[in-house]
Amino acid sequence: MKEIVFTYNWNNKLDCKCFTSIRMSDTYRVGDEYKVFLRSGKDLQVKGVAEIMDIKAFYLDQLSMFIAYLDTGYSVSECKNIIYRMYPNIELGSQKLRLILFKYK
Repeated sequence: MKEIVFTYNWNNKLDCKCFTSIRMSDTYRVGDEYKVFLRSGKDLQVKGVAEIMDIKAFYLDQLSMFIAYLDTGYSVSECKNIIYRMYPNIELGSQKLRLILFKYK
């Protein structure tokens, strides 16, 4: 089974039945299942198994208040800063991001 590791539980989203994740990679596919982990120091906590329900591609300048607050709990500008820190060596203006909707099984 595929795995996805979160280093922070932004907006406590991993404790909900459904959650989103903003990712750069285009390897995610609707219907794929992932074992979801939350990293706490050196430990990995299993959160469950989640299926990808939908994926929406967008550019960073299209990041809306809805996406930013629901995904991270922060404003658009703060969320953009988080994304810049996640992908420091990538020109984000020309790269599509993916908003991935997961649902625990």
